[in-house]
Order: sequence, then C-alpha cells, then structure tokens
Amino acid sequence: DLQAFYVNTAVWLARFDAQAPPVISSIDPSTGSTIGGTKVLIQGSNLDGATAVLFGGTPGIGVNTLAGDTIEATSPRVSAAGPVDIIVHANGQSSSPSPAAVFTYVYAPGVTGITVNPDILWTGQSATGTVTLNEPAPPEARP
Repeated sequence: DLQAFYVNTAVWLARFDAQAPPVISSIDPSTGSTIGGTKVLIQGSNLDGATAVLFGGTPGIGVNTLAGDTIEATSPRVSAAGPVDIIVHANGQSSSPSPAAVFTYVYAPGVTGITVNPDILWTGQSATGTVTLNEPAPPEARP
C-alpha cells in the first residue's frame, strides 16, 4: 500500500508498506489422483487474501481460507502423473516453489477389464461374477 501524507506546500511524505509474499511451509496430503478432487490443506504465512492456488500451473478448485495461515484448495484433473509445484497467489504476489509445496499426482486405480465366467448365474436383472481392479499402466506404456 502506498500512502501519502501532506506536511506543507513544499513537503509530502510517502510511506510504502509492502506485504510479504505468501510462503508455503506444508501441504497435506502431498499426493492425489490424476482425476483430481483431492482437498489439500496448505499451511504457511501471508496466505490471507489468497485468490488462486496453482497445481503445476493448473488452477485448483475452490480456494478457501480456513485461518490466516491455512487455506484449502481442491486438486484439478491432470493428464499425467508426477510431481508439480503448488503456488499460491495472494495480495498481488506469488509464493516461490519449494520442497514443502510439491504435490505428486498418481494414476488412479481403475477397471482394466472384466472377465465373465461362462458359469455365471443370472438372477433376474442381477448377475454375479468377479470384477478385478488393477492399477492401469500410464498412457505412454499402453499398447
């Protein structure tokens, strides 16, 4: 904030109060699915007035201030697994990347196939059988 004070016709005094940039000291959790939707608690200093949280450059969803030193944002969907820097924008400034602010995306488990037993028992509109959930391979490893 820039404030000017009138002293007399020849003298004006100015005072500039610069707000320190936001600093992230911890995030919890530090991992989440590539499908997004992980609520991340971000703790640090100068987080009041946070207007955006970026996950590797992609805006987080729903930034909420829980206390002056704690905010919450929901991770967005991304196309690739791996670590990303979380950056907070507050009061016209941005936090710097730091080891305390790294969020790692992991591929979500999913259905990779359904095997139907030929002896499956049909009962009305329901069927019994087995569905196996597996960790899918990353897209670059798929045939």
